[in-house]
Amino acid sequence: MLKVDFNLAFNSSPESILEFFQRPGIGFYIPNYQRPYSWDEENITQMMEDICSGVDMLRTNEEAVTYFGTVIMLAADKKKTQVAPKDPKAIPAEVLITIDGQQRLSTLALLGIHLHYTILDISRKLPEKTPFFDIVEEAKNVASDVQNLFSLDLKSGIPSLKPKIIRAQDDTWTFNGPDETYNSEVSNYIAKYIRNITNNQCELPEVEKKSRIGGNVNILNDWLFRIANAHITGSPLDGKYPIGSLIMSSDFQSYVWKYEREELAIIVQQRNEKKSTPEYRTTALAQLFLFANYLLQRCCLTITKPLNEDWAFDMFQSLNATGTPLTAMETFRPLVIREEERHKIIYENSISSKNMQRVDELLNVKDNATKNTLTNTVLTSFALSYNGDKLPSKFSAQRKWLNDQYLALNNLNERRSFTEYLGDVADFNNRCWQMRYTKEPEIIPGIEHHAEKRLASFLMKYIKDANFQIIGSVLCRFYEGVIKSRKGADKEFIESIKASAAFFTLWRSARSNSGLDDVFRRLMRDGFVENGSSNSPLSWASHPAAPLASQIKKYYKYILKKENISTRSEWIIKAKGVNYRSAKIVCRFLLFVSAHETDVDPNNPGLMIPSTKGVNFMYDPELWKSFDFKDIEHIAPKNPSELSEWDSNLYPEEAFNEIGNLTLLPKEINSSAGNKNWQTKLLYYQHLGITIPSIIERLREEAKIQGIVLAQETIDLLCGAKHSHHMKPIIQRPMNMPWDLQIVQSRTNRILELTWDRMNEWLND
Repeated sequence: MLKVDFNLAFNSSPESILEFFQRPGIGFYIPNYQRPYSWDEENITQMMEDICSGVDMLRTNEEAVTYFGTVIMLAADKKKTQVAPKDPKAIPAEVLITIDGQQRLSTLALLGIHLHYTILDISRKLPEKTPFFDIVEEAKNVASDVQNLFSLDLKSGIPSLKPKIIRAQDDTWTFNGPDETYNSEVSNYIAKYIRNITNNQCELPEVEKKSRIGGNVNILNDWLFRIANAHITGSPLDGKYPIGSLIMSSDFQSYVWKYEREELAIIVQQRNEKKSTPEYRTTALAQLFLFANYLLQRCCLTITKPLNEDWAFDMFQSLNATGTPLTAMETFRPLVIREEERHKIIYENSISSKNMQRVDELLNVKDNATKNTLTNTVLTSFALSYNGDKLPSKFSAQRKWLNDQYLALNNLNERRSFTEYLGDVADFNNRCWQMRYTKEPEIIPGIEHHAEKRLASFLMKYIKDANFQIIGSVLCRFYEGVIKSRKGADKEFIESIKASAAFFTLWRSARSNSGLDDVFRRLMRDGFVENGSSNSPLSWASHPAAPLASQIKKYYKYILKKENISTRSEWIIKAKGVNYRSAKIVCRFLLFVSAHETDVDPNNPGLMIPSTKGVNFMYDPELWKSFDFKDIEHIAPKNPSELSEWDSNLYPEEAFNEIGNLTLLPKEINSSAGNKNWQTKLLYYQHLGITIPSIIERLREEAKIQGIVLAQETIDLLCGAKHSHHMKPIIQRPMNMPWDLQIVQSRTNRILELTWDRMNEWLND
């Protein structure tokens, strides 16, 4: 195995701010997938407090330093293609693509401008005579060092100084161009200040006070004002920043200027507080020099330059695990932008832009954890439905896969089709997979006029709650036609949902999830062969034409046959093992299906039989989230009390967890009965949905006769239930007939029989 020299691979070095920023001809290039400049008052205040705290530490620790963290840079080896838009004559000698650290570097540039301006502005107001002449010269030297924070010297062009930082697409390093070529807030502000100082006008650019940058430069100005006034009694930094005799001591002066200046030291020690005097200005400059020199020489960064882009992004994601890391979708967008603009098309008006906007609509959330989860969902779903690939959740793998698939296509139209299908998958996830529960029944958008809209929406909620995301990769192939309003697409989509829900339930109730992922991947990637007949893969790249539900029905039945669960008897034998502990959501679904359009079996108390169609309709998305069906509860309790007289045969093999011993009730209701006996539970259940006072009173009297005390709070919950028909077979079981292993097994069989009959219909045309 090839050994990697990590020292060379990541090329990391700690450098002072001065060392890093003063390199000749170095420019920082912020890719357009990076977020806009967004630091706020909290960030800037923290940075300034850290610097001032470090300056103050010099009182007791001559080795005090302040660490600004790691920045990740990627050397632009192909500047002519990596920098866009560009003026070839104006590209710096060394361009570093900023993968991580743009917020800090941009803020340091803004701080540099205001420190540069403040020092020169104060120094110009000093008399041109000894000893003030010396501090004016020192001010020019410090300002020259500070200037490196925001500008690079191209040595040619007008002006020869250029902004140190630009943002891709928004800004252009120009040879003789106007300041208007810098459109991002930070770079435009730098360019205008450079223009001012080039014209010997020491003025700050005008900026909108309500803008992000306007607010931030005001905060920086306020901090520099505090530093200049640190020697004034009662000022914000009074006692928190070195001043006077301390900073003019022989050991401390080296932090302020290059050699001891006795006459200036005497002035600074006097702490003159009258702002219009040369003495005050001298003291203010000494304190600003101390700040500037500490910033440049004692504040440091770790500069990391990975050898390749994948390593750079891996490191970036790792360092930003608790911050706001980028997503693969954000780094993919620049590639799409470049492709449109390469064909002289304005991206904002392009087809690709409209496709990507649909992705943005899904990912437009404030919470970063949710955004990352949604990104993983849509990308793994897209990869599987696009060509059957299994895409890891690792950022670098997702980014590489997107870029490789896109660049492998032959022309702009194919690449637009790629982003169009990506948008379709995002739409599916946004409208179907990420549906939010509301008070109104939720119908999947696009199927509102179909007779089976409620069934399909109900099944979608079930599949989503089962958390088997891979099914979504199959269904989004069918939803593509719904998005485009293709004739008959709503029917095909609904049929695909029914078939997929049936297949998943039949498989999962008869066996574990093991192998189920591969079943769906083979459908997307490979297709299948049955009786010598080849069936093509369902993935978009293999077969972009609209799929038919009959294709996946045929495949599902083929798999069920291979697993020996393709007949009613085969499946019921294996599905009897489905239980609360191993497949909770599936059990809940089976209870819904077996309660749909059923009524009490008069010949078998405790069981249900099919009823008239349309009566007791359970296939409704609103019911799936209803309080009345909130939880799965045990009839015979998991932990019976010693005196409860439940059938002991229910417990050795955990028969109490079987589907036949489960029902749908809010936990708040069933917990009141707890592990009490069958008679007590039955009396509780008989209150379900009852609003007639005489019946409630009769049940109360019956409880008294049997010596049973019922909790009124639970009675109120039961009586307030809107749906109770699913409990009727249980309620109408006579009290003298026990709830034992026999009725549990009989009910398990009946639930499975009803479920098979209904779901088998969904698998057949």
